[in-house]
Amino acid sequence: MEIETELGIQKEKEKQLLNQIEFLNQQHKLNMSFVHELLQKENKIVSLIKEGNEREAISTLESLAQNTFQEFNGILTESNVFNAIITQFHPRIHQAGFQLRTTISINDFEFMNLSEQYDFFYHLIDNLLHCAEKRITKTDQSIIITCKRNKSFRKIECFIPLSTQNFDCDFDDNFASKYHLKIQHQKLEEYKKEKIELLLSDLQPVK
Repeated sequence: MEIETELGIQKEKEKQLLNQIEFLNQQHKLNMSFVHELLQKENKIVSLIKEGNEREAISTLESLAQNTFQEFNGILTESNVFNAIITQFHPRIHQAGFQLRTTISINDFEFMNLSEQYDFFYHLIDNLLHCAEKRITKTDQSIIITCKRNKSFRKIECFIPLSTQNFDCDFDDNFASKYHLKIQHQKLEEYKKEKIELLLSDLQPVK
């Protein structure tokens, strides 16, 4: 019995190690893709300057500066896992014209292993974007995510642009069930925002 228990623990450790390796590989690929695009634009600017096309060179440089700011503004959070998820969703966020702001910290989810954090953040962002893409206002396209802690719960507060549909119809029930989420939804008409509050227990096992 003890041997079976030790084998089970060892297999779980190996699984977590493989998940960590896969996560690092994914993050490396995303970073290399951004660096490759950066070098391509830098070469284009050099070529334009040599050709004497200063106006287009300046325009390309301004575009490069804006894209670089958006990339680093998106990925520099205190959670490496959340950084990777935001980077992965960056094309979708950028195409929709959203600005994502968050105060998520690595210590907020230390009760989850790396694989669970990745899955949780991925589905959280995917659901929020799915709802926010149905917005009816273009005056404020920010998405704000904060996390507050108490002894056994994490309260994740999300503010998105006002949606044209009922939020309950857009949120993934399987995601909510898997992480035992208690979800509260409130429309803030005066601010043209929707507030989604998710209560996440660190005592409930992930399904």
